[in-house]
Amino acid sequence: MTAPQSPLRIAFDPYGWSRDRDLLVAAAELMGILCLDIHIGSPMPDLSLAREIARFCETRGWEFMLNVENVPIGWDMPPAMIRDAAEGGKCLGVVFDECDHRQINTHWEYDRSIDSHLSGKHYFAETEGMTLAQAYEAVLENASQRSRTYRAAGVPWIVSEHLFPAMMHVLARAGFAVAPKVLKETQSAVMLACAAGAAKQYDTELMVDVDEWWHPQLFGHPMKRYASALRLAYWMGPSVVYSEGGRFYQKGWRGAELTDQGKLLRDFATKYVPKHPRPFTFRDLKPTTVIIHFDDTCFDNRQLVLTEFPCPMYGHVPVTQTNTEWLYVWNLLSHGYVRTDSLTHTWETKLPCQRILFTPLNNVAVYDHLAGERELAHAQFIFLTGILISSQTYQAVMRRVREGATCVTPTRLLPPEAGTVKNGSITVIPDGKGTWVIPAEFYQLHYECWRNGPAEKTLRVALDGCLGPEDEWRYRFGEYEVIARMLDNDPDMLDFSLTRV
Repeated sequence: MTAPQSPLRIAFDPYGWSRDRDLLVAAAELMGILCLDIHIGSPMPDLSLAREIARFCETRGWEFMLNVENVPIGWDMPPAMIRDAAEGGKCLGVVFDECDHRQINTHWEYDRSIDSHLSGKHYFAETEGMTLAQAYEAVLENASQRSRTYRAAGVPWIVSEHLFPAMMHVLARAGFAVAPKVLKETQSAVMLACAAGAAKQYDTELMVDVDEWWHPQLFGHPMKRYASALRLAYWMGPSVVYSEGGRFYQKGWRGAELTDQGKLLRDFATKYVPKHPRPFTFRDLKPTTVIIHFDDTCFDNRQLVLTEFPCPMYGHVPVTQTNTEWLYVWNLLSHGYVRTDSLTHTWETKLPCQRILFTPLNNVAVYDHLAGERELAHAQFIFLTGILISSQTYQAVMRRVREGATCVTPTRLLPPEAGTVKNGSITVIPDGKGTWVIPAEFYQLHYECWRNGPAEKTLRVALDGCLGPEDEWRYRFGEYEVIARMLDNDPDMLDFSLTRV
């Protein structure tokens, strides 16, 4: 079952289910935003809460999502509670907030005395002793069952919210709408490229959570970065943009007062979006650079061992060099803005500052090992990486190369039909109108500023045209192209332009 497409919705988190409902109503009307992302549970939600929220929102004509971030791991809403939420038709769905984090990093995040009821549990599946492929299948099976249960009970969407560029494809395959976080501690551009690819490939919904939290601070990001992040989220074409990680309103002597964050969200919803209509959605994405990558949950080379943070893949499977290959691809495609050792925590970037928003990418999307001809229809550059590629994907890639694409692949993923790898640093094999490029090791893709690409000349020549301008984030949607540039060389102040091409 595919969730229905819908017009853009903008929502905010009222920071739990407020006891002061009059204040909430006044604040929502001040912002002009009548859609809520409501956290329930801590440690266990009241089973009558869904009906209470549904009736409250139905009376006012509001829409809402129920966010179950703080419930115990392994707990699911009973079918009757889901039906209560869906009654009245105002519930958009149920959000599994940071479910990737709670699958992967249980040992670090929840193995504490304060959260002893969560100790040793993983969000979707226990993966200790499994291979990577087995862990993937276990998570897919559990997530698919949960998706079927929630949808059968009446909610339109079940949403996976992601802290890392991990598990987006396996959960989209399971029927989840995909919601990457931007801001927080993430590489926002990487998150969006992964999520848009997953949602498009599996024909599910794309939502974006603009999260102002930066551990351990509410309002951890400056307001100029927050304002730019809202626009970045919007221009990726999602169905829902929602925001959390701070307080949007407070009680003043005159009643409800908006915080700076609330004012910016209000201006985005009531001024920016109406003045900048978006003639496309993420479904119109036409990526020219594609990363094909088995969804292994590797986002940091510290996952080599079971340590404090981050934990191994799917919680228990140690990372190998094979899994870290794609970190170098991101370093290359981002002109060195993304580090070679991690896709999260945006400090120590190319610029002499921390926690930046801007990352240049040139029309990049990520698909998984099951991608087919539809996903690769516009690809000019393809990067194969990960532990496996399906036969249907091999066939689609080979056909695309013969039509003119350049495919960069490790030796182990080179199709036998492509030819033989020669001794040497780089092997280039012509095939029809296109080319296979096989580096001796993926570290050779490392971006060198003085070369504007890999240090190896053969690689630079082979990848000519892959990288866009160093000062642009650029995407193509149908007949339109969106470009984001820094204002005054400030990576937290972005200017967006839309052109028809």
